[in-house]
Amino acid sequence: MREIKFRGKKVDNGQFVNGQLVLTVDGDVYILVEPYSDVCDRGDISYGTIGADQICEVVKETIGQYIGSKDKNDKEIYEGDILKINFAEREFIGIVKWDNTYLGFHPFTKYPLDPDHVEIIGNIYENEDLLEE
Repeated sequence: MREIKFRGKKVDNGQFVNGQLVLTVDGDVYILVEPYSDVCDRGDISYGTIGADQICEVVKETIGQYIGSKDKNDKEIYEGDILKINFAEREFIGIVKWDNTYLGFHPFTKYPLDPDHVEIIGNIYENEDLLEE
């Protein structure tokens, strides 16, 4: 079973944080930052105390889900990452995004990619220039 977690860009300083996604009834979006095992009990955060440094408001448009794979440098791959992929003796750039047709994360739904041939080179929120090549 793959780990379910998210990444988002913090509202206050623009840094990315990883963890569990928290949506409020007011529409605010937060990430409960790892490690959170001391906060959660039986999967319900109401049983613990959350410190100010454990929960971060994030920009909604920058949220991406962890796809359950790592690249050749052992970095976690998230939705929105820009990848350099070596496939069938060719190299190309791809964006990780959800694909409703194949019910998976593109480009991994169409191609059997070995993580040793995939490298994160940026993300669509900070490195749009990589897509112009």
